[in-house]
Amino acid sequence: MDDTSVLETIAALLLARVGLDYRDDRLPLLASSVRQRMNALGLPSMSDYLARLRQDEEEWQRFVNTVSVTETSFYRQPDMVESVMMVLRDLHKARPATRPLLVWSAATAEGQEAYTLAMAALEAGVAGQRPVTVWGTDVNTEALARAREARYPTSAAAPLPESWQRRYLVWHEDGTCSPRDE
Repeated sequence: MDDTSVLETIAALLLARVGLDYRDDRLPLLASSVRQRMNALGLPSMSDYLARLRQDEEEWQRFVNTVSVTETSFYRQPDMVESVMMVLRDLHKARPATRPLLVWSAATAEGQEAYTLAMAALEAGVAGQRPVTVWGTDVNTEALARAREARYPTSAAAPLPESWQRRYLVWHEDGTCSPRDE
């Protein structure tokens, strides 16, 4: 199998298994990540690497961690946050207060978007009046581990409105901040 065919097969596997689309014009990006992992493992060909991916779940996860984008920030898309707050208020009015609201942050990377959604639920006045759960998911296990730590450089908080920074973050002496428990 030539390298292009191998890359197309790996791209198809990524799409089928974790929903990452590296087909067509993104194949060069995929090739770079495949070569990185091949070098780390000392494998001579892309075909050898494909065989490894098919039999080694740990290597599969390392590869997914390598190719997944982990861009994240608090208050990354302010217009979307405002829209989510409006939707949460509408859902709160339309549903019994005993029914929880569930919010999903897909591809949450290191969790800053998920924590922003939780802050938005509090800011919208919904979280204090009913159960609200924000789920943050990602295919990158390393990014999720950092999300669970929930400790970020203080510079990461800059996009948040100052009032949100004061209300929803704890500032640590080591130059980091964390979302408050609530």
